[in-house]
Amino acid sequence: MRRTAIATLFFIGLIAAWQALALGGRWSPVLLPSLQSVGEYLCVSLKDGTLLGATAVTLRRLFLGYALGLRDRAAARPALEQI
Repeated sequence: MRRTAIATLFFIGLIAAWQALALGGRWSPVLLPSLQSVGEYLCVSLKDGTLLGATAVTLRRLFLGYALGLRDRAAARPALEQI
């Protein structure tokens, strides 16, 4: 229970710091958007389907990169065993 409370407080603090920094105006909204603008973007892109498409592209790239890394590691294994 205590661990859950600490984790919850950590994320609440993280979100509060994010919002404070975003509203402070020191950084461009392109680099540090507000929570409201991120939420609005997520809602709009979920409704029009672009979020799901972008997520699919991202996951495809992630798995392809992981597969290529495993392949390269397997190809390098015989050379590494000789060292």
